[in-house]
Amino acid sequence: MGFIPLSAPTFLPRLDLDVRAGRFFLIERTQDAAGDWISSKVEIDKPKFVADIANCGIGYTAFIDRKPDTVMQHCTDGMPNRPTPEHKEGFELILKMVGGDADGQLRSFGKQGIVIVRAFNELVDMWQACPEASDPTKSPVVEVTGSAAVKTGQSSNYAPTWKIIKFVKRPTEFDAHLPMRAADMPQPDRSAYEPENDVVFT
Repeated sequence: MGFIPLSAPTFLPRLDLDVRAGRFFLIERTQDAAGDWISSKVEIDKPKFVADIANCGIGYTAFIDRKPDTVMQHCTDGMPNRPTPEHKEGFELILKMVGGDADGQLRSFGKQGIVIVRAFNELVDMWQACPEASDPTKSPVVEVTGSAAVKTGQSSNYAPTWKIIKFVKRPTEFDAHLPMRAADMPQPDRSAYEPENDVVFT
């Protein structure tokens, strides 16, 4: 089955994935003396994290003038209408890092594109197959085990391979970063753009 802008009152640092290489990075943002935001990244090998899969955001993202234009809502409300044909299916997930220098940090992890969405859907399927998935007080601990090459045209992208190693008590900090519900989102007429069959998430 699977799932496919988070409404968050505070900024969270990001966990990012370079799908062209299958490498994960911790993205840090700091302000310089002029008040401008500067991003830096540190590679992290095979990250492990508690994932709030039951409350992820799903929707669409496009980059317009190098800036993301994102429409996402709570996964239990299903996919929103696609804003334009250029918008790609994506997701937004809140994590709590486990182990390493980032241990205990809350981070957001969001990507778009068919390769990562399919990998995320595989993770959702793993989660849904666990009896603990029906318990809202528990969250899965996900471990990245590697990456798998996926042919895309003349080149390859790399999807993460991951597994659920256990369930833990859901961190209460997740509650401050829940996705917007469909009923609270503005609803322009986008009836001309429907989700594609292979990425309709329930």
